[in-house]
Amino acid sequence: MNAAYEARDGYLYVKVTGEFNLIRARSLLSEWMKKTRTHSLHLTLCDVTLLTGVDNETMSILTRFTISNLVARMLPKDFRMAVLVTPQQFRDALFGQDLMINKGANVKLAYDLGRALKWLDVTSAGKSDELTDKARNRKTKNMPDNSDRDDG
Repeated sequence: MNAAYEARDGYLYVKVTGEFNLIRARSLLSEWMKKTRTHSLHLTLCDVTLLTGVDNETMSILTRFTISNLVARMLPKDFRMAVLVTPQQFRDALFGQDLMINKGANVKLAYDLGRALKWLDVTSAGKSDELTDKARNRKTKNMPDNSDRDDG
C-alpha cells in the first residue's frame, strides 16, 4: 500500500494504490494527516479507487468496521475528508460513512469525483483529475451511484 500526495487549491489530494493492509493503512492515515497540517489545510480528498484487496464481496463486516473506526479516531474534529471509492469496494458506502459520522468524523464516501469535491466545497480537481476520472469510469462502468446522500 502506497500513497502519493499533492497539495491542491485548498485541499490535500491523496492517491492510494497497492494491496490493502490495515497496519499500513494506519501509518498512511497518520502520514497524510501530518502532510495536511504541514500545508495548513483541513480538507483531504483521498482516492482509493485503485486500491486492491478492498472488495465488498470478500471483506468482512468486522474489517470494514475496523477501518471506519480507525479513520474516525484519527481525524481531528475540524477536519473534512472525502473518500473516492468504487461500488466494488464499498457497495453500501453509507455503512462505513455512517459509522465514521456517528463516531464524530466529518467524512463523505463517494463514487463520483464531482460529488466529493462539491462536498469538500472546492472546485479544482487539479492535474490528476483526468487520471482519476479514467480509473473511476473503468471501475464503475454501468454501476449505480448510491452515494448521493448529503450529510452536511
